[in-house]
Amino acid sequence: MNYYKQSYLTLPIILLCILLHISCALAQKTSPTIDAVSPNKQKATIKFVITQGLFDYVEESIDPQFIIQLIETFQQRIPVLIDLGGLKLDLNITDTKLLSGNFFSKNTFVITNDNFIFDLNKFSAALNVSYEYLSDPPVFADFGNLTLNLENLSFYIKTTLNQTNQDNITFIVNNIRSELGKLDINMDGISDFSDVLTFMLKTSTFMGGTLGKGITSGDDFEFKFLKLINQAIGLVPDYIELPQLDDSYVFLNLTQGIKFQKDQFMEIPLFLELQSMNQSHQYIQQNNASIPGYKYQNGDAFLIYITEQLIDNLIIFAHHQGMLNLAPDTSNKDNQLKVGTLNLVFLNELSGFNTNGLCTFGIISTPEEVPQLDISKGFITFTSQIKVDVICQKNPKVDEYSHVIFLYTRISLTISLYGDGNSKIQGKANLAPISITQFSDSLFARKPNTNVLNSFGKILEPLINQVVNSILQKGIDLNTIITASLGTSVFQVQQLKIEIYQEYVMLNIKPKFNVVSNTEIIKLQSKKQMRQMYVDLRKYTKVNEDGIIEKDEM
Repeated sequence: MNYYKQSYLTLPIILLCILLHISCALAQKTSPTIDAVSPNKQKATIKFVITQGLFDYVEESIDPQFIIQLIETFQQRIPVLIDLGGLKLDLNITDTKLLSGNFFSKNTFVITNDNFIFDLNKFSAALNVSYEYLSDPPVFADFGNLTLNLENLSFYIKTTLNQTNQDNITFIVNNIRSELGKLDINMDGISDFSDVLTFMLKTSTFMGGTLGKGITSGDDFEFKFLKLINQAIGLVPDYIELPQLDDSYVFLNLTQGIKFQKDQFMEIPLFLELQSMNQSHQYIQQNNASIPGYKYQNGDAFLIYITEQLIDNLIIFAHHQGMLNLAPDTSNKDNQLKVGTLNLVFLNELSGFNTNGLCTFGIISTPEEVPQLDISKGFITFTSQIKVDVICQKNPKVDEYSHVIFLYTRISLTISLYGDGNSKIQGKANLAPISITQFSDSLFARKPNTNVLNSFGKILEPLINQVVNSILQKGIDLNTIITASLGTSVFQVQQLKIEIYQEYVMLNIKPKFNVVSNTEIIKLQSKKQMRQMYVDLRKYTKVNEDGIIEKDEM
């Protein structure tokens, strides 16, 4: 059994203390401009537009209640098994409470004509974290509370673009400064080891402040620090491998430069492509779409422009990964054919199948030919060679289906998409007439001829049309995807609009921050109760045969 090795909790906190104090020792002056990363000259396949209205909404919404909800959600992911060789730890965050907080004020996020400014002013937060960790050997086990008090953190950063000529646009960080009023971290556990950790944390806080002042005393420090930041931006890789998908990677790069419009919006055009390292599956289509410049409209928050090339790229990638197959729907009995009807259509007989049994089908995208996509104003056309897997019940009283025949045909779907006004992408589809070109793996006594196949194609058309429209009408709920991906519903889509243009699609999204429930700050347990629980934890701790710490039933 393999487990990821993770660093002990204290090390990241110590590093945080040092980095905060170093960053907060920066000089309070305008910084020189340092060039960073040049954008890719390829045309954008996706563009994001973020309006000042969205930033204003973020400033209003990120309040203590929202932060409490966010903390509650993500603390559930904290349980960690740590194997340090001679020391094994089972770390759990049992409770996290926000005791006080002052977060974003007005004008924290500001868009100007040439810059984006993040100005965090007097950010403060006090947290109490209840933790427990079992250990092997048990001498390091502990149970208690960690308190963090951060007061009056101010941080200012300005990013801009430097355009020296038409083809040389660079994204840079050219102003940065910060200040920290107070940072206290204290561990109050029931073992002596927590006192040692508290001393280490306080020492790191002092060292960070002293070191920060020392290394920033030189006049050229800010110049060097900004150069380091921009060089780090330049080191961001153009592509990221996808370990979940064999031999696949995402290529991502800035194109044409970011556009800023004062008090209105910022446009971020990107070249995004999903590729396979397998040469035979490489995507080589050209991008012919020209995404127009955004014109500000009051009420807009977040817009995404997606080109035909990117959608086509994702469809072809999904095709190579076998993601476009549609499993048979055996639960919907109302829209299924009877075996007897199938026998009449095929002028044949299925041996061993009761004529009252039901038949349905699944759709398999054939690997020999990739699907094709065309986006025109108002609709999307999808064309693909498919294999239809017809399955039937041998016994109508038993809900079990068996393969009958594979049918090969080409389908062409014209799809219109729309937002339901809330969070769903929905649509309608029209299926062009189909003709079945061949078959395989037939259980019929006689081989069906061309006329028979075409007759069945006429029956298959409305069934495929119904299946596709059923999926489109049900829709794809973005909130369901967001919740499943993040494990929380605190980020949601409030309103969605979809518009289809020549060779690109625009999504106009209005987000919301959703506080699910109210949270009360609980009273901390007494030292006596904590000590008794510590004794119990030590008493009922053991290590199993795989070297993993377990807890016996108490």
